[in-house]
Amino acid sequence: MSTGVQSAASRENVVVVSEVNFAELSLLEIEKTSKYLELLARLKKSFKTDLHAHLGGALSKEFIKKHSTAQEYAELIGFIDKLKSGIDYSDAFKAFSMIGRVLNSNQRIEEAAFDFCQNQHNDNVTFTELRTGLKRLDGGFEDYLKAVIAGLERGMEAYPIRVTLVLSLRRETSFEDADETIALAIKYRGQIVKGIDVSGESIKGDGKGIFEALRQARSKGLPITLHIGESKDESPEQQLKELKEIQPSRVGHAVHLCPEAQEWIENNQIVVEACLRSALSVMIKKPTEHPALALFKKGHPVVFCTDDSTLFGSHSEELALDACLCDLTIEQVTEMQKAALTYAFN
Repeated sequence: MSTGVQSAASRENVVVVSEVNFAELSLLEIEKTSKYLELLARLKKSFKTDLHAHLGGALSKEFIKKHSTAQEYAELIGFIDKLKSGIDYSDAFKAFSMIGRVLNSNQRIEEAAFDFCQNQHNDNVTFTELRTGLKRLDGGFEDYLKAVIAGLERGMEAYPIRVTLVLSLRRETSFEDADETIALAIKYRGQIVKGIDVSGESIKGDGKGIFEALRQARSKGLPITLHIGESKDESPEQQLKELKEIQPSRVGHAVHLCPEAQEWIENNQIVVEACLRSALSVMIKKPTEHPALALFKKGHPVVFCTDDSTLFGSHSEELALDACLCDLTIEQVTEMQKAALTYAFN
């Protein structure tokens, strides 16, 4: 390679780093470096905070295998393998259709929420904000929400972790569904629900159905996080409209931002939830294309998160990548994780 990586072929296929510019490497190349592997081993033992994780994308492979046919499981694993080499942003959403075959009842949702807690404990993630959109599986929205809460409560009894909920809306969600979601968020806020997330495929829907409901959420003190800049096909007009209409406390991804949107985020000191492994899999080719790295280095509030650990890797793997790219020590990563707690929704 012409990136300063010297070959040190071994049985583990590890490469030794010598004056390497990590920002010019691909995800697969970074994962083969000795520095990444050393950081990963140490970070697995460190306590961590994750503020951007989706239930539908954060199941253990064992859980999925248990509840899938052999063919369905093989199809999903094959798809996940393709992600590290990079695929189109819109194509990545096919994974959620595959996982959706598993999450087909409220009982399975409760089991999935417990499985999530077990996964977080296994990776030493002691605090997580978990996101999920409400669905009508074998009951209404509230039945689904109760199933998630039941699974999380069982998980938090079994493991020394804390998980709170952020309820997700898509841009194409109807006003009626958005209004019901907000009403349930307000009803359950005293228990475990802490905020609202706007997500889904970013170029589907214009948000008209959710803006009024989100104003109601803000009036009740519910903080909002907005997925933005996921696709290069998002229009500048829509990005600015969403930022000004929704007034988010945090933004997720923030990769493909128009200059005006980036300026708005910087001027208002909006926390950026950067998910670099996710971005390198479906949004960009090289780390230098992600604005969050430059923002982080100049002191803008940035938290590094997993997005969908089933697809993109654990929080330890995310932070090992981030530490390589930002030249951070383990001690600095630990302090960064403590600071992330200050950005959590209360």
